[in-house]
Amino acid sequence: MLVPTTDQVRNKNIITRLLSNKNAVLAVGLTGTGKTVLLNGVLLQMFEYTTMNIVFSAQTSSQKTQEMIESKLVKRSKNKMIPDGKKMIIFIDDLNMPRKDIYGSQPPLELIRQWMDYEGWFDRTNRELFKFILDIQFVSAMGPPGGGRAEISTRIQNKFHVINFVVLSDQQVKRIYQSILAYKFQEFEDEIKLLIEPIGQATYNLFQMVTNNFLPTPAKSHYVFNMRDISKVIQGVYQLDRLYCDNKMTVLRLWAHECLRVFHDRLISVEDRQLCKQLINDQLVSCLQTTIKECTNENEDDTVFANFMEESGGKYIEVTYNDRENLKKFLEEKLVQFNTENKSKAMNIVLFQEAVHYICKINRIINLGKGHGMLVGEGGAGRHSLTKLATHIAEYKSWQIEVSKNYRMKEFREDIKKWCEEAGFKGVSGTFIFSDNQIANEGFIEDINNILSVGEVPNLFSQKEDYPQIKDRVRKHYREENKLDKDAKIQDEDLIEYFFTRIQNNFHLMILMSKTGENLRNYCRMYPGLVNNTTMIWFMPWPEQALVEVANRYLLQLKLDDELTANIANAFLEQQKGSKNQKESTM
Repeated sequence: MLVPTTDQVRNKNIITRLLSNKNAVLAVGLTGTGKTVLLNGVLLQMFEYTTMNIVFSAQTSSQKTQEMIESKLVKRSKNKMIPDGKKMIIFIDDLNMPRKDIYGSQPPLELIRQWMDYEGWFDRTNRELFKFILDIQFVSAMGPPGGGRAEISTRIQNKFHVINFVVLSDQQVKRIYQSILAYKFQEFEDEIKLLIEPIGQATYNLFQMVTNNFLPTPAKSHYVFNMRDISKVIQGVYQLDRLYCDNKMTVLRLWAHECLRVFHDRLISVEDRQLCKQLINDQLVSCLQTTIKECTNENEDDTVFANFMEESGGKYIEVTYNDRENLKKFLEEKLVQFNTENKSKAMNIVLFQEAVHYICKINRIINLGKGHGMLVGEGGAGRHSLTKLATHIAEYKSWQIEVSKNYRMKEFREDIKKWCEEAGFKGVSGTFIFSDNQIANEGFIEDINNILSVGEVPNLFSQKEDYPQIKDRVRKHYREENKLDKDAKIQDEDLIEYFFTRIQNNFHLMILMSKTGENLRNYCRMYPGLVNNTTMIWFMPWPEQALVEVANRYLLQLKLDDELTANIANAFLEQQKGSKNQKESTM
């Protein structure tokens, strides 16, 4: 949903006129200022053009850029290539992300500059052949230099009409989100309608306070917040169903829950998390006339919302503290069901309180539209098993790669393509569980970044070989979903767009990253989509009670007396604590 502002209407009008007159456009602005959304909206309304989306990263090369563009073109003659059908506008996001070479240039950008100067480039296999690329033009977006983004050369910059997307004013931000909430709550009770303005105000105030208090450092490189985080909170509140909301306290508890999920769960220390809760409490007191104690459970300083309990009827409702035993019992039944259906991959999970909470958090992410997550923790924290169980509860398929010495980019893309076909052709929902220790090739993480940023992997589906099959296979589904007659004419572009939209709605990513080492920091810097387009959960160390529960579960198999079982469990607990303290003292 896009709520227009004065700046957006002006920028949209200017960009439309520039593109219609075959001028290249470069939109510059901070993350979350609406560059990508607005440009995609403009391109959707330019019916005389077909479009192509590319997202640059630190690893993008000029050769890969050339291959991606040429894959969407057809040969007119030996040295001329054109789009198949309509003229094409190529949208390049994160234009300034490619890493500079030893000469200080960015090869992918030099390739684009060469086309702008000479309308073509040299063939990669025959260097004497200069290929003219006709009937295309470029529109780009980028953030200001810094944080992995380079300053582009003036040689490429002067080829574009540069438009600055300014940060929205406080009033504009609040009006946007209040308009969205007003649309949602138009059929709710009057006391809930009165919350529209205070919730918009509280969400924006909280975002400002979180941004000012939690700054990125080398150890906290993922402490990067933008307007998308406000959207995630509002998106969570949007899941509320009128039939299950009988008073304003339900809305306030859900708002507090969504703020905890979006802002609190990515923080890495107890001190930071306590401060975040205090900031949420401040807004509850000042804007919503309540407190975090009234909006959370006293025993855990948190709440749980889920849509999979039987009494919820598939709606997103709170699981009260008194109903937690039923929640745990339900999850244990689902675990037994999973193990029965997957005997070769059975999981032995102890569902203590924290594990139950993580399952609900993961399930929340994959149930959101285009929901992707990143789980950061130590090995053995249970991220993989909990994600598989959460996926099973959502009735999704779990997709995983099996890395071997012969598993390379070709095999990786074949797997991704197979799952995309399931999601696009059959409408199957699934979660691709991908761990950082499976990155055998840097291209893996680049494709992951593309899925997060634009919803597809460039060149995964061939225009010549795959597109005719796609159009034939989705035509029936498109006709049924849009309630069209058999004889109704459907544009080929609409069928292709429908296929990729189904993939984006059904294909969910859950990335498992280790909190130790440099990988997390480096990947977040080189591939901004990993932070900007995922909901992050930082796995805290398991509490002592959880470790004792795990020990007791395994010791039960030995049939020891209760006292001996407790002593052995406590001995292992002390050993684990000693190892942890020794590790921390050597760091």
